[in-house]
Amino acid sequence: MNNEEEIKTLIKQELPNLIQDREMRGLILQTVADYFAGKQETESRFDRVLEELRRDCLEQNRKWDEQS
Repeated sequence: MNNEEEIKTLIKQELPNLIQDREMRGLILQTVADYFAGKQETESRFDRVLEELRRDCLEQNRKWDEQS
């Protein structure tokens, strides 16, 4: 096994423990921040999608009522 593979294996083994340390967790979050949306952004997007679905459902119900 080469050095890079050993490092990856070690990270996989130790990451669950490292994330418990506040400083390490901050470093990890800072490192991946450009790749993943934050919790608030994700919740905001989810809320917008739910609101759109609600509006679409109401519109469909209104159309069905008009045709009845």
